[in-house]
Amino acid sequence: MAIVDLLTTSRLGILILTVCLLYAGHWLSEGIWVRWKFRQLKAMGIPMMPHSLLFGHLALVGKLYKQANAPPDIHSNFLPLLVARNWRTLFPTETKCPPVFYIDVWPMGPPQIMPVDPGVAAQLITHPKLPKSRAAARWLKPITQNLDMVSAEGQQWRIWRTRFSTGFSAKNVTALAPAIVDEVATFAENVKGKAGREGKWGDVFPLEEMATNLTIDVIGRAALDMELRAQMDGPSELQTALIDQMSLTMIWVNIVNVWRFISPFRLFRMLRNHRTMRRFLLPNVLRRLDDVQGSISTAHSGGLKTIVDMAIEAYSAEAKEGGKEAKFDDAFLDNVMAQLKVFMFAGHDTTATTICWMLHCLADNPDAMVRLRKEHDEILGSKEGLVERIRQAPQILNALPWTTAVIKETLRVYPVVGSIRDGRPDVFFSVPESPIPWPTVGPEFFVSDAILPNMYSEDVWPKPNKFMPERWMTNDTDDPLHPPKNAWRPFGAGPRNCIGQELAMMELRLVLVLLAREVDVECAWDEWDKKMESKDKPTFDGHRCYQFGTGGLPHVKGGMPVHVRSVA
Repeated sequence: MAIVDLLTTSRLGILILTVCLLYAGHWLSEGIWVRWKFRQLKAMGIPMMPHSLLFGHLALVGKLYKQANAPPDIHSNFLPLLVARNWRTLFPTETKCPPVFYIDVWPMGPPQIMPVDPGVAAQLITHPKLPKSRAAARWLKPITQNLDMVSAEGQQWRIWRTRFSTGFSAKNVTALAPAIVDEVATFAENVKGKAGREGKWGDVFPLEEMATNLTIDVIGRAALDMELRAQMDGPSELQTALIDQMSLTMIWVNIVNVWRFISPFRLFRMLRNHRTMRRFLLPNVLRRLDDVQGSISTAHSGGLKTIVDMAIEAYSAEAKEGGKEAKFDDAFLDNVMAQLKVFMFAGHDTTATTICWMLHCLADNPDAMVRLRKEHDEILGSKEGLVERIRQAPQILNALPWTTAVIKETLRVYPVVGSIRDGRPDVFFSVPESPIPWPTVGPEFFVSDAILPNMYSEDVWPKPNKFMPERWMTNDTDDPLHPPKNAWRPFGAGPRNCIGQELAMMELRLVLVLLAREVDVECAWDEWDKKMESKDKPTFDGHRCYQFGTGGLPHVKGGMPVHVRSVA
């Protein structure tokens, strides 16, 4: 018996050793291939930072972060910005900053190609042959099982994009305004409730948490006419499961985080969260399905149309045109729920943080706030009864040019991550004044829009470090302040641009409309440090507020601790 146990143990050990050796061999061959490709790129004439056969650009990247005194949790958004700031040293033979950065950070991450020039970045975003990144799909899989339109390609993407496009159209979002304004009004009341007495500053609190609850409530109302009440009762089971699931996603597996990837505890939590989200969403989707089917059967189409309603109607119309009966089976329902989860994820990670940055920019630029309040006085009239007037005539929100300019300038100064694609050996960038095609190499390469250095480029934007909503107030293309073509891309561009941008813009306008004349909102780091007994006080470029996060989309450091006072 002991001999049998010994043989079994030996065979298991040999099997494990064989698997490890095979993985190590694959890992080593991949590393050799990546390093060789970068040497090929340099031989082609592509501008290249000093490259090591052993370390690639890892040591150089570490040096850049150290020189910038960048905190360890700063978002990867900043890597191309640091390269752009140091281009003269990193590319000593070039007379101007290269339009594309090729960065070798393997094995800590995939080799990266980052277009900086707006025209080249536009090629990345709109090129029909460049597929969505497999890394992005890998990140979303625990949330949506890759049934969502962000992960989808080809016909699958076109089908679901078409079904949901009407629900997210400007016309339908305007029709949803009465429901949305109620949620934003709750947010405004909650923020005002944090103000101190008699015009004094109130206690410090993290604004991002409050903004996140707002965005979740808005998506619930707009998509399903569902009151999640996160702002009143705190996060629901759905929100808690979604946020926990987002914390478990991984965009790249390397030698440092491989155990986390295969951990049975992570797998168990992902399964539990998936079941919780399905249990919460499915009854609400079925409720909308019953309502829409009832409306179709009675030829009655009045009342509020949610985003899911419009998708169900579009699917029914498709089936009717094809002479078939619409089948609302498990596959259809799973796809709808996947879209809902990605909408909630996007709102949580983009709109909520933009609300924080928007109020932060206005606090730092009081002249912009004065002009904003003046516009609201002149166009919206009295603060009294404003919510009801918006319910009755939501189109008035489109008549606020300075308000829109403040939002756009915020998204320039604090953009989210740009579009991500996989490279292809037959796809090349056409670079101005360059006689050679610049390759996207292949699917192993991570091709991402380096949006942050673009937004801070003096060659693209006059006074790029200054918050200037005036940039968006001119239609004269000869005006130096006029935004150049392809330069502003927080919602992407082309057919795969952000489907929810109309909803996001309405939500952001409403936040400003209902808050700007009521309160001042200001960062209060000293109070926060005292409250949290913080000894570590990281900064970037001298600011306590910066974009941070180890994966996915950037968040606001510390949740943006603020205090509030009432406006006289």
